[in-house]
Amino acid sequence: LEPSQSYFLRPFLSFDGYIQPLVIQQQKTAEYTLRGYRAGIEAGRTLGDYAVATAGTLVESSTLDLVTGPEYLDTSDDYASLGGFYIGLKYDSLNSYFFPTDGFFAEAKYTLYGNWFGDAESSDIAAARVICAHS
Repeated sequence: LEPSQSYFLRPFLSFDGYIQPLVIQQQKTAEYTLRGYRAGIEAGRTLGDYAVATAGTLVESSTLDLVTGPEYLDTSDDYASLGGFYIGLKYDSLNSYFFPTDGFFAEAKYTLYGNWFGDAESSDIAAARVICAHS
Protein backbone atom coordinates (compact mmCIF):
# COMPACT_ATOMS: atom_id res chain seq x y z
CA LEU A 1 0.00 0.00 0.00
CA GLU A 2 1.00 3.58 -0.53
CA PRO A 3 1.71 5.53 2.68
CA SER A 4 -1.48 7.55 2.17
CA GLN A 5 -3.62 4.37 1.92
CA SER A 6 -4.15 3.21 5.47
CA TYR A 7 -7.36 1.17 4.91
CA PHE A 8 -7.97 -1.67 2.45
CA LEU A 9 -10.60 -4.18 1.35
CA ARG A 10 -9.39 -7.47 -0.17
CA PRO A 11 -11.62 -10.18 -1.63
CA PHE A 12 -10.00 -13.62 -2.00
CA LEU A 13 -10.77 -16.93 -3.70
CA SER A 14 -8.58 -20.03 -3.87
CA PHE A 15 -8.96 -23.61 -5.10
CA ASP A 16 -6.94 -26.62 -3.96
CA GLY A 17 -6.71 -30.20 -5.11
CA TYR A 18 -4.24 -32.93 -4.27
CA ILE A 19 -3.86 -36.67 -3.70
CA GLN A 20 -3.74 -37.74 -0.04
CA PRO A 21 -2.58 -41.28 0.82
CA LEU A 22 -4.02 -43.23 3.75
CA VAL A 23 -1.23 -45.20 5.48
CA ILE A 24 -2.06 -47.88 8.05
CA GLN A 25 0.76 -49.79 9.77
CA GLN A 26 3.33 -48.40 7.31
CA GLN A 27 1.37 -49.61 4.24
CA LYS A 28 -0.51 -47.42 1.83
CA THR A 29 -4.10 -48.66 2.11
CA ALA A 30 -5.90 -46.09 -0.04
CA GLU A 31 -5.55 -42.80 -1.90
CA TYR A 32 -8.02 -39.94 -1.83
CA THR A 33 -8.45 -36.84 -3.95
CA LEU A 34 -9.04 -33.82 -1.74
CA ARG A 35 -10.62 -30.82 -3.47
CA GLY A 36 -11.74 -27.60 -1.92
CA TYR A 37 -12.15 -23.88 -2.15
CA ARG A 38 -11.87 -20.90 0.16
CA ALA A 39 -13.51 -17.52 -0.42
CA GLY A 40 -14.03 -14.41 1.60
CA ILE A 41 -13.47 -10.73 2.07
CA GLU A 42 -11.02 -9.01 4.38
CA ALA A 43 -10.90 -5.43 5.63
CA GLY A 44 -7.78 -4.03 7.19
CA ARG A 45 -5.80 -1.05 8.34
CA THR A 46 -2.08 -0.45 8.28
CA LEU A 47 -0.57 0.57 11.60
CA GLY A 48 2.63 2.48 10.97
CA ASP A 49 5.24 1.15 8.57
CA TYR A 50 5.25 -2.54 9.56
CA ALA A 51 1.93 -3.58 11.14
CA VAL A 52 -1.52 -4.50 9.78
CA ALA A 53 -4.77 -5.23 11.60
CA THR A 54 -7.40 -7.26 9.72
CA ALA A 55 -10.92 -8.60 10.11
CA GLY A 56 -12.89 -10.68 7.65
CA THR A 57 -15.35 -13.39 6.81
CA LEU A 58 -14.67 -16.64 4.96
CA VAL A 59 -16.34 -19.77 3.62
CA GLU A 60 -14.44 -23.03 3.11
CA SER A 61 -15.65 -26.19 1.41
CA SER A 62 -14.01 -29.54 0.64
CA THR A 63 -14.76 -33.00 -0.72
CA LEU A 64 -12.85 -36.26 -0.31
CA ASP A 65 -13.10 -38.93 -3.05
CA LEU A 66 -11.59 -42.42 -2.99
CA VAL A 67 -9.16 -42.99 -5.89
CA THR A 68 -7.71 -46.40 -4.96
CA GLY A 69 -8.47 -48.74 -2.08
CA PRO A 70 -11.25 -50.92 -0.67
CA GLU A 71 -14.87 -49.83 -1.21
CA TYR A 72 -15.62 -49.65 2.51
CA LEU A 73 -13.24 -46.64 2.67
CA ASP A 74 -15.27 -44.73 0.06
CA THR A 75 -16.20 -41.28 1.36
CA SER A 76 -17.68 -39.83 -1.82
CA ASP A 77 -20.72 -38.63 0.12
CA ASP A 78 -18.53 -36.68 2.56
CA TYR A 79 -18.69 -32.95 2.08
CA ALA A 80 -17.44 -30.35 4.56
CA SER A 81 -18.44 -26.72 4.60
CA LEU A 82 -17.33 -24.11 7.13
CA GLY A 83 -18.01 -20.42 7.49
CA GLY A 84 -16.63 -17.95 9.93
CA PHE A 85 -15.23 -14.63 10.95
CA TYR A 86 -11.68 -13.74 11.95
CA ILE A 87 -9.51 -10.96 13.33
CA GLY A 88 -5.77 -10.73 13.01
CA LEU A 89 -2.73 -8.64 13.75
CA LYS A 90 0.56 -8.86 11.83
CA TYR A 91 3.94 -7.16 12.24
CA ASP A 92 6.61 -7.64 9.55
CA SER A 93 9.99 -5.92 9.44
CA LEU A 94 11.89 -8.76 7.69
CA ASN A 95 14.24 -7.48 4.98
CA SER A 96 13.45 -10.34 2.55
CA TYR A 97 10.49 -12.66 2.08
CA PHE A 98 12.40 -15.83 1.10
CA PHE A 99 15.82 -15.41 2.78
CA PRO A 100 15.60 -12.78 5.52
CA THR A 101 18.85 -11.78 7.22
CA ASP A 102 17.41 -9.12 9.52
CA GLY A 103 14.08 -8.25 11.08
CA PHE A 104 11.14 -9.67 12.93
CA PHE A 105 7.78 -11.16 11.92
CA ALA A 106 4.86 -11.90 14.25
CA GLU A 107 1.28 -12.83 13.41
CA ALA A 108 -1.74 -13.68 15.57
CA LYS A 109 -5.16 -14.68 14.24
CA TYR A 110 -8.41 -15.76 15.87
CA THR A 111 -11.09 -17.47 13.74
CA LEU A 112 -14.60 -18.29 14.90
CA TYR A 113 -16.42 -20.89 12.79
CA GLY A 114 -20.13 -20.90 13.52
CA ASN A 115 -23.31 -22.67 12.49
CA TRP A 116 -24.78 -19.47 11.01
CA PHE A 117 -23.52 -20.62 7.55
CA GLY A 118 -25.28 -23.98 7.82
CA ASP A 119 -22.40 -25.73 9.56
CA ALA A 120 -23.16 -28.66 11.84
CA GLU A 121 -20.87 -27.43 14.62
CA SER A 122 -19.21 -24.30 15.94
CA SER A 123 -15.50 -24.07 16.69
CA ASP A 124 -12.76 -21.53 17.11
CA ILE A 125 -9.04 -21.47 16.28
CA ALA A 126 -6.34 -19.24 17.71
CA ALA A 127 -3.04 -19.30 15.83
CA ALA A 128 0.25 -17.42 16.13
CA ARG A 129 3.70 -17.56 14.59
CA VAL A 130 6.96 -15.68 15.09
CA ILE A 131 10.06 -15.44 12.88
CA CYS A 132 13.26 -13.68 13.94
CA ALA A 133 16.19 -13.14 11.59
CA HIS A 134 19.67 -11.83 12.35
CA SER A 135 23.01 -12.47 10.72
